[in-house]
Amino acid sequence: MKSDMGDEYYDQSRLKKLNKNIVRVWTKTVLNKDGREKYFQFLQSINEAPDKSSLINYELMMNDIDCANAKGRFSSMTINYDEDDVVYWGEKSFSKWMKITPLSTMDVLKNKVCGGDKPSAKKK
Repeated sequence: MKSDMGDEYYDQSRLKKLNKNIVRVWTKTVLNKDGREKYFQFLQSINEAPDKSSLINYELMMNDIDCANAKGRFSSMTINYDEDDVVYWGEKSFSKWMKITPLSTMDVLKNKVCGGDKPSAKKK
């Protein structure tokens, strides 16, 4: 999936059904220039930034999706230099449930993991 941050993939092998409505899925976003810059600015704001934004390569996000109610939340996130080097890890600040925006990457992900392969509705 394409997003404004980069190319996003989900890990089907780590798909977990938490209950009859909620599915947990990990996504990996290989960051483009805009995504690197956004996370670089965030890391600067918490005094965790590397020397330059080009060192940041991807983010891993744990998503909980409520298939029945079309809601989602980000349960945890890491920002990574590479496979072995995590720059940032966050959990609680990403835990608020929100309505999934039609045609968003979360909507596409919801349709892939909950069934159906088309976005739920057109944006107006």
